[in-house]
Parts: sequence; C-alpha cells; structure tokens
Amino acid sequence: MKVTAFKLARISGGFDQATVAMVVGVPENTISKFETGRALPTVGQARLLAEFLGKPTFELFPQGVKGIRA
Repeated sequence: MKVTAFKLARISGGFDQATVAMVVGVPENTISKFETGRALPTVGQARLLAEFLGKPTFELFPQGVKGIRA
C-alpha cells in the first residue's frame, strides 16, 4: 500500500488518526479514507489539516481536494 504525504505527515508528527479526526471534526474512519485516497477533504478540512500538521495543503493533498482537483 502506498503511503500518502498526508499519512506520512500525520505519523511523523506523532499523531494518531483519532487525534487528527478531533481537530477536523470528522469521524476517525474519514481520516483513514483521506489517507487511502477513498475520499478527499473539503477545502476547509484540508486547511485545518495543513495548519495542524505544519505542511502546505498542496503537499498533503497533491491530488486536490473535494471540488478542486489538481
């Protein structure tokens, strides 16, 4: 399984999926879907994740976000 930039940033930051899910206000399984590419975050969710993880949005989600594809 390919490790996405988002998952790598989460792991290297020392955060589990539950913590990241609380920050964004989504169920934990949604973070898993973002990490596997089965779902895309909204622009607002991507911004929160980028700010929390200290990475640019385009770096975490090079495939784009919901409604805006790269």
